[in-house]
Amino acid sequence: MVNLGNNKSAASVTAEFAIVFPAIAIVFALFLASLSFVVKQIQIFDVAADAARSLGRGESESYASSLIQHSLGKNFKLSISLEDEFICVQIGLERSNPILPVAVNGFSCALAAGK
Repeated sequence: MVNLGNNKSAASVTAEFAIVFPAIAIVFALFLASLSFVVKQIQIFDVAADAARSLGRGESESYASSLIQHSLGKNFKLSISLEDEFICVQIGLERSNPILPVAVNGFSCALAAGK
């Protein structure tokens, strides 16, 4: 004798899993992308601080740019400004993640040498 009740419940669980699994995968992918965004944001602030300190010590802009390029790659925008006795560095990345295509910016200032 075959129990048909168990087959229907097993089929409905499989169908529910087939519907829910892609949604869970999408949520997990968005979580990983946002985590990657946060890590990149922390990294860009750290690199901006390093570049500002090197410029504050009197290093050249090309040296600071090479520090940034070593950490972030070639796809960045660099802006250097002098505000009172501080030298400030702003770095921008256009697309840091293909899943979350948002701009990431970092800003830091350091005391300029001889001020």
